[in-house]
Amino acid sequence: AVGAAAGAAAAIMGPPSRAGPLGTVMACVLTRPELLTTAEIALLLGWRSRGGGICRDPFDSEVINATQSGEFEFVMACHALEEFPTPSTLPSHVSIIPQDRPVIDCMTIRTFSWMHDCVAADRILSLGLRPLIYTPPPTAEGIPELRKMKASIAATGFRDAERFDVIRLVKLSGAEYTGFLTQRHSHLICGDRSSSKYQQAIKWGVKVVSLKWLQMCVSQWTHAQESDFPV
Repeated sequence: AVGAAAGAAAAIMGPPSRAGPLGTVMACVLTRPELLTTAEIALLLGWRSRGGGICRDPFDSEVINATQSGEFEFVMACHALEEFPTPSTLPSHVSIIPQDRPVIDCMTIRTFSWMHDCVAADRILSLGLRPLIYTPPPTAEGIPELRKMKASIAATGFRDAERFDVIRLVKLSGAEYTGFLTQRHSHLICGDRSSSKYQQAIKWGVKVVSLKWLQMCVSQWTHAQESDFPV
């Protein structure tokens, strides 16, 4: 399965075709091919079908020449910043200056979630729409404190795109997300105090917090105090 995923990822590498709305935009997937899921490979195929390009090596001479000549915006999609040859910080733009490679300035770093939404919208989306979701986290393993406590999170009071964003934030944090609530859950992200899930969480002693708690955890990459984010 690993070999098949790596082979499929390698098979779709190539420059922009300019045939679709994402033409002239290059995505460099720095994550290891064996980490790509079936859904992510399908996403890369969708990106290619809409005119986007995919490159495995950001320092390939053709990529560098095309970037410097302004032929396309250089975009990088990955699982986490630890995949990049850069310091472990959370900038939206960085400069990479390796000792033995040419310099590429202002590389734009984005996540697979950003690529997914671009493909769905058939256009390049701004980081400002969902900065926490579109910026790669420091590590792929999630927030250490939440991972250590084996956080399990459910949500209530959110619909459609907002609910999808909550799920993506939970997964970025490294916690487990479920659509149902049990006594074993550690947290309930609540947007509606009148819901049955809220009532059950109070009854069972599950910690009930607002969405801002989850956003703070992800933005600061730490376990924020639940008492600071009441519903």
